[in-house]
Amino acid sequence: MLIETTTLIDEAIERLEALRGVFADDYAVCRRAGLARDAYACGEALEAIALVLPKLELARAAQDAVAGRWPGVCVDCE
Repeated sequence: MLIETTTLIDEAIERLEALRGVFADDYAVCRRAGLARDAYACGEALEAIALVLPKLELARAAQDAVAGRWPGVCVDCE
């Protein structure tokens, strides 16, 4: 199954943004409940997502610049 690289990147960005929302909510709940260790883990996850998202956005822009050179990627091929 061929899929556009930009589509894969867009889906990854969308899912990470959704995950960021979940972790942000969990972080707030854990802080209010006094669960410092869980809040810390959520905060670490939020920081990791914050580092990855800009890199994916740069990769997306790079793919737009080379659009048409490669038709797509086979995600189920061996």
